[in-house]
Amino acid sequence: MLWTPVTARPAGGGPRVDGASIPDNDRNAVVQREKEQFGGIKWGSAFFGWLTATGTAVLLTARSTNDLRRERARQATQVKLPSRSAE
Repeated sequence: MLWTPVTARPAGGGPRVDGASIPDNDRNAVVQREKEQFGGIKWGSAFFGWLTATGTAVLLTARSTNDLRRERARQATQVKLPSRSAE
């Protein structure tokens, strides 16, 4: 369905300037028409949203893992001196 510009219509419903007739109180018809025109899954948006979320999760996990490894390596290389017991 091609996009058509919104046209003025008289108060209380009735025919619009372009000749179509839509009652003011028929909300279900309006919702159905919107679903037909704009409804459904936008597969491109869904895919790139998923890709962004997955990439962010991978980067955050890698950074966290790298920080933990760096901290463990630092702790492993520290020299631990034996404490002197009180004699």
